[in-house]
Amino acid sequence: MRINPIGNSQSAQYKRLESQVAAQQAETSSSTQTPTSSTSIQLDSIRDLSQVLEQAADVRESVVEAVKLKLQTGEYLTKQAAADTARSILDL
Repeated sequence: MRINPIGNSQSAQYKRLESQVAAQQAETSSSTQTPTSSTSIQLDSIRDLSQVLEQAADVRESVVEAVKLKLQTGEYLTKQAAADTARSILDL
């Protein structure tokens, strides 16, 4: 995540995406035709991804154990770890 120092104006890319989504929604709501093959392919992809997400573990135990070990050994209590964390938060 980046903070825009000039204000909260959206970039042209985001505005373009918003207008494309609005156009697609308008097209979909005004159309009474049956779904196209492209739409059915997208729906199938969404269903497949939903199934994969449902099967995925909510917690990765190996990652949790590794972090616990690093906390116990004090690996995260260094100036370098603090700087890395801040850099990551600020997305630098």
